[in-house]
Amino acid sequence: MTRMKISVCILGVLIVASILSCVSINKRCGKLIELLDDVRSFSDQGDTDSAAEALVSFDAEWEEFRSAASVLVSNQKLGEIDRIHSRLSYLLEENSDEFGAEISELMEMIELLKTGEIPYLT
Repeated sequence: MTRMKISVCILGVLIVASILSCVSINKRCGKLIELLDDVRSFSDQGDTDSAAEALVSFDAEWEEFRSAASVLVSNQKLGEIDRIHSRLSYLLEENSDEFGAEISELMEMIELLKTGEIPYLT
């Protein structure tokens, strides 16, 4: 009977940890998407200085999120986001036409990361 109680406790802890990690990832991904939306809106307005500042705040938030998420999320997903993220500052400095497309792709990948971590009963 003691083994059964311990097993139920362990299972409960795993379920709670899973739910908390899912909520945390969803919340942080939402914040990252908001920051990228700010970068895109500043860039669309032609305000590259404000876009660069918003991109720096996104960089800081991404690095903090990535270090925590690397334990919970597949490294392949994070690597793809890193690949696009590394090009953003260069594209912004060069005032490239591809900047908007890269921001949109990055936002979509973060959204996929967000929705991909939601556990389903099936």
